[in-house]
Amino acid sequence: MDVIRELYSLIKKLMGRKSPFLPVIFQEKYLYTKLLNGVVEGKYQNENEAEIDIASYNDAGSQSYPKTKQRLIEKLLSLVCTLNLDNTTYSLYLVNHFHAKRELFVAEVMQWFGLPNAMYYIITRRTLKKAKKYDLTDVKLGCYKLLRNYESKHGTITKCEKYTQKVHDTLAILHLESRVENVRSRLNAHLAKQVVLDDEIIKQLDEQIAWIKGDVTRYPTRTVVINYCISAGRVHRLKGEFSEAYTLYQQYLTFLNDNPALANDARRAEACYYLVRCCLLMRDFDNGFRYAKLRSQYQDTGNMNGFAFMETYCLLCIHSKQYVKSAEIFRWAKNQKNLYKDDRIVEKWGIYEAYIRLFLADKESAVIPRSVTIYGDNFNVHRLLNEIDVTRQDRRGINVTVLIFQVLYLLKEQKYVALDERIQYMQEYVSKVMRSGTSLIYFRTECFFRMLNIARENQYSFDKTQRATAELFRKMTAFRSPDIFDRLFVEEVIPHEQSWQIFMDTLQHEIISVNPAEPVKTV
Repeated sequence: MDVIRELYSLIKKLMGRKSPFLPVIFQEKYLYTKLLNGVVEGKYQNENEAEIDIASYNDAGSQSYPKTKQRLIEKLLSLVCTLNLDNTTYSLYLVNHFHAKRELFVAEVMQWFGLPNAMYYIITRRTLKKAKKYDLTDVKLGCYKLLRNYESKHGTITKCEKYTQKVHDTLAILHLESRVENVRSRLNAHLAKQVVLDDEIIKQLDEQIAWIKGDVTRYPTRTVVINYCISAGRVHRLKGEFSEAYTLYQQYLTFLNDNPALANDARRAEACYYLVRCCLLMRDFDNGFRYAKLRSQYQDTGNMNGFAFMETYCLLCIHSKQYVKSAEIFRWAKNQKNLYKDDRIVEKWGIYEAYIRLFLADKESAVIPRSVTIYGDNFNVHRLLNEIDVTRQDRRGINVTVLIFQVLYLLKEQKYVALDERIQYMQEYVSKVMRSGTSLIYFRTECFFRMLNIARENQYSFDKTQRATAELFRKMTAFRSPDIFDRLFVEEVIPHEQSWQIFMDTLQHEIISVNPAEPVKTV
């Protein structure tokens, strides 16, 4: 019954009404209509109750329930398709693709059964015109084949040769589209299997994209340009080449704006989201906010794609020190309980909440009341840190940002003995966890942890620490970690440079009096 509820909710959203009007296909005399009404009204608690109730309306008994349920799902899907096709302002390209393929099928059937040639010739020409307008390569190929066959039957050699060449050229384009789609599918498959890709895999994907690059300008179809920009941009981000990815996503958005017949709001929103992410990685906050504002014009935030964008937008505000704005986004996220699919999302937003409250300081009560929290009725930083066990979260990456938050929090609260213990543990963590793999994903975090340990070994002397960490700070700043969606910003809720600046400012203006433990050997 969950499927029925989800389809019903989707229909409500598409129709934009509190309760959708049931069309003629839903009539009281049908069993599937009674089943729908029972599900919507919450009459059934489980499948058994629904089956018993439907059997009471039908002499055939309960065996009809599976067929009734399947019939209802088919009707709901049909209604969803109808509503989507009516929503032409949102998916004009998809609607015309659907209609063009249907018209092509009609023309093919007419040819197969030897119906009057003039009829399918007119339909084919009309379909070809639509296929050219909306860049439908597969439809164009079918049209050219029908026209070639028509001209060959009438002995028009010149036109037959013309359409034969068209078929050949369109097949080449279709082959290129297939290659681009294969690269994107292969990339998605690798990322689904392992978050951090091996250098060899990235090299292979990069070579395949480079092989395609020359043909993109030659055959700039919708499928080629979109898949190329998305795939190549993602590979550049995995290599830490964010400016190159930014250029590709700008090309993606420009292509959509220059070809409105080939675009829809979802595609424009996708391009803007990628641009916002690149701006965040490049610390280009002005352009990041510009594309974030543009993205809000194309798509709402009431789905998982919108939720992912709002997470990136929240981080953009935190990185640019606009903490009040990030607090407003957090309050929005707090009300999106239906979008929390697993505990990891709750944990991430719990961490964002902690950082926002840490930097808002005295302003937090006005912006985020303590009752507005992910983890309970009243926000309690000690409870938050205790609930997220560092050791248990090693594989998720939450551990790193918890450790960094603990350092900043203890520093703010002037609990220097506990701070010293945390920094010592962080250096041990470098040797145990971060050096266990070969990936450079940890490089910036490793540098940051080592600099904290150097400060501890130098008894938190500002001058000594500044001199001893200058080279490490330079290396950390120069290196850009690959953009791993679920990992990078979990480790750097705020950039390590910003965390280090906060730490050093405290050393410069306060005297930290502790008796540090024995120095831990740096790795």
